[in-house]
Amino acid sequence: MKLFVFVLSVFTVLAVVLGQNLTTVGTKQLSASVLKSRAKSIESICYDKYITKVEDSIKSNPKMFWSFFKNKCKSNTLPSLMTLGTITASSGKQICDLFAEFFNSTFLDPVTDQSVNDKPSFNLPLDANLSCIEINEELVKVHLRKLDVSKSAGPDFIPPLMLRNCTDTIAQPLSLLFKRSVSEGAIPLTWKKAFITPVHKKGSKSEVTHYRPISKLCIIAKVFEKIIYDQVYNSVKNSFNSSQHGFLKKRSTVSNLILFNDCVTNNMEEGFETDVIYTDYSKAFDRIDHSILIMKLESAGIRGDLLRWFRSYISNRSQVVVTSNYISSWTKVPSGVPQGSLLGPLLFVIFISDIDECFPNSQVVSFADDMKIFKKITSEVDCALLQDDLNRLSSYCAINRLDLNAAKCYCVTFSRKLQKNNFSYKLKEHQITRTVTIKDLGIIQDDKLHYDKHVETIDLTTEGTKQVWTTQGFRG
Repeated sequence: MKLFVFVLSVFTVLAVVLGQNLTTVGTKQLSASVLKSRAKSIESICYDKYITKVEDSIKSNPKMFWSFFKNKCKSNTLPSLMTLGTITASSGKQICDLFAEFFNSTFLDPVTDQSVNDKPSFNLPLDANLSCIEINEELVKVHLRKLDVSKSAGPDFIPPLMLRNCTDTIAQPLSLLFKRSVSEGAIPLTWKKAFITPVHKKGSKSEVTHYRPISKLCIIAKVFEKIIYDQVYNSVKNSFNSSQHGFLKKRSTVSNLILFNDCVTNNMEEGFETDVIYTDYSKAFDRIDHSILIMKLESAGIRGDLLRWFRSYISNRSQVVVTSNYISSWTKVPSGVPQGSLLGPLLFVIFISDIDECFPNSQVVSFADDMKIFKKITSEVDCALLQDDLNRLSSYCAINRLDLNAAKCYCVTFSRKLQKNNFSYKLKEHQITRTVTIKDLGIIQDDKLHYDKHVETIDLTTEGTKQVWTTQGFRG
């Protein structure tokens, strides 16, 4: 009887929402089967209305549309058998531990890899001149009220909905806690934990190396980070190199590509070639040396309590892999900037802000660790000068302990000439592979700045999207 009353109440609410009048229905005589049928009908109507809303949002809110579409297309189910090299796992716990082992293998070993002796001094182009952070109750309230309540809780299991609804009550104690954290240069260990979800990139879904980690952090810690981030960013934003377009306001992949294409196009119009080296780093964000990062933060003008706070922020972090209803063992994070954080990308950009010193003879545009090093070629002398810059880059990576993956770096000579130079560029004694087509920040172009391959790829993707569209019940 209780179930019947519950179903009836749900049906009543839904009917009211849809503007239906129950007074003529004779609810006391409705059988459970009739209620079930009508509930399904109302559910279908509601879903159709939602689908219509999603479809109509493609112009006004494309993020909403594509988020829904991707969720409908993808499957979060992992294969029953996963492999890492010669190791296999079949149970949920074993698979979690296998992912944890792989993700943990990308870090620098603080014992066998890291040598803190004879570290060089660094001269960054930044001048933060910052040793403390302003924190007050009103500032905490502002950020609590901006929380996205649709997000899930992190390792502290405190959801953003609760935090936002309790803003007026918790803002003052949180502000006191944040202040003490900075003044003592210490962060609660719980705030340095992360839940890791493996997300498939490409290739076989049964191979763990074809997945990347997505981090879920504590919401309170992210509120704290936002306060720190705003003040650190504002203190250094005007001194970042113009070549860096990643994670900086008013810069993007679009500004990166426009600047680069303008340079190449101008060289083409003048009748010259442009040699471009596309670099690739192995797990750059995960392999940042903490001791070098602290030195660079100090060189950038971060001092005192704030520098001690950053030292605590990046150290003694840990993570656990979560898949389905299983969880791996906790593992330490001995290197890198925190993935999924607000401060992580900013710390990375600060870390590599002195890399432009490697290129006195050429130009460079970057989006985080994606770099294009290029030079107008008028003679073989220009090629040699570009090679000199690449040699400096190799030395820079060795000093900063960045793993430049020369085997995945490419060279493209942009020109409309029939006969082009074929200079053999090298990185770390490895000859860079030449190609005539490259995918640059999601855009496929050839050595004549044509985009036929990109258009072809978009056409194929669109055709696949249309097929999924129709099978998922969207309008034609």
